Amino acid sequence: MRVSRGVKGRLAGLVVAALSALVAACLVPGRARAASQIFQVPCMPGQAQPTCYAEDAQLDFVDDGDTIDVRIPGAGNHRIRFTGVNATEQSVYNSNLARQQGECHALNANYLTTSLIRRSHDQVRLVYQNKLTRAGNRFVKDIQVFIRGSWHDLNGLLVSRGDALFLPNSNEYAWNREYMYLMQQAAARRIGLFDPTFCGYGPDQDIPIQVTVHWNAKGNDTVNVNGEYVRVYNRGLRPLSLNGWWVRDSATKRFHFPTGVTIQPGDHATVHVGRGTDSFDTFYWGVHYPLFNNINNAKQIGDGAYLFDPQGDLRAWQIYPCRIQAGCTNLPPS
Repeated sequence: MRVSRGVKGRLAGLVVAALSALVAACLVPGRARAASQIFQVPCMPGQAQPTCYAEDAQLDFVDDGDTIDVRIPGAGNHRIRFTGVNATEQSVYNSNLARQQGECHALNANYLTTSLIRRSHDQVRLVYQNKLTRAGNRFVKDIQVFIRGSWHDLNGLLVSRGDALFLPNSNEYAWNREYMYLMQQAAARRIGLFDPTFCGYGPDQDIPIQVTVHWNAKGNDTVNVNGEYVRVYNRGLRPLSLNGWWVRDSATKRFHFPTGVTIQPGDHATVHVGRGTDSFDTFYWGVHYPLFNNINNAKQIGDGAYLFDPQGDLRAWQIYPCRIQAGCTNLPPS
């Protein structure tokens, strides 16, 4: 069949138009797939200020109590570390909660995270001040869940229940003051991590223990690393064995006491952050940089020192700056 030159021209024009539309759809993300939408919301639900940026996402997997994998429409799959919180460590990961394992308190944080996101139908809102804030290869975001018609701050719930420690962040600082207050409130109520018998009774449960932290070294903290130190006091009437005990900051750095360390009644042991030679009552963390944050009122940054027993119970602490007197330490200052 012969086709006229005019028809050929019209067909060629339609083919070119179709190809152009296809190329445009490939080049413009919004036409090929739903684009990632960034919008502004209050950093904390229910408060008008400050405001932050936000993106909605779909849950892929709950890794542990403070980390999840999500799909962001138009932006792919990402692993997200929660802003401002630090749960205890999980060791076995599985979509079946019954098969998971971890340190004391780790599975409580995982369960709370999993159950609240499930109630939000696996939809979460990622809220942040700086889109590029990272912890290693993970983006750092505040996680909000939609339950019963409103958004709720999952990170804040973890801290308020004592399922995680507050971890200050100098880039994502909108939550620092609130989370510090919530953690000290949980400490004052002796719930979650701050229940000294949550993981089991003992050892030496009857001995009063006090922890202090010297967080502001004399001079330059970076130069005088050993000017930061933690002291553990035995306020009881008999010796306290620290076999299997450790101290930590609000992040993940831990110092495990050597076997055989014992604090006599009324005495103390000191752990310097830097390097040195251990003695019977003085020890060195072995870190070459400062661990404990200096107080920054502009960004509401503080920190804390925490002493754990072999079962994973938090037995003594000092948190600064103090917002609630009954929550700053486990014992009143002597």
